[in-house]
Amino acid sequence: MGGAVNVRDLRELAERAQSAEHAVRSGGWLSRCSPGLPSPRFQLTPGAFDPRLDEESAARGYQRRTELALMIAGLAACPRDGRAAVAEEPRDGWAGVFAMVTLPGFRGRGVARAVLGALAGWSAERADGMCLQVELGNAAAIGLYRAAGFAEAARFHYRSEVAT
Repeated sequence: MGGAVNVRDLRELAERAQSAEHAVRSGGWLSRCSPGLPSPRFQLTPGAFDPRLDEESAARGYQRRTELALMIAGLAACPRDGRAAVAEEPRDGWAGVFAMVTLPGFRGRGVARAVLGALAGWSAERADGMCLQVELGNAAAIGLYRAAGFAEAARFHYRSEVAT
């Protein structure tokens, strides 16, 4: 995982891994809409897009929504154990962990740590590093990821129209 991390490349990796029903790229914007979302959301990542996009979307009435962190880890830092079910091979040297959720009744039992360890073990022979996204308000998950060797590479947020 040597060298500087290219945030734009990691964001594009995440976009390819999490397909949207509709996605439109135009002039630096990426608008994605999927079932269950009331309106298109614009994802804005400092370092990946022109900062004026955030200012312009705010001026047009798009409200700031979910705040997330993009975290990365070299596989040497991640504990490896257990088994994991994996949807696809790593891309561009990165194994991405997306939509990892622990059911409330299983929290605090080491389930997420075991899953993350299993994913790190599977990834060790296939990738140079791991990346994931986490909501900034999820202190338990952030603590787990930091303990597993992940560090914040960037923050981003979404903007969406105000529901009428």
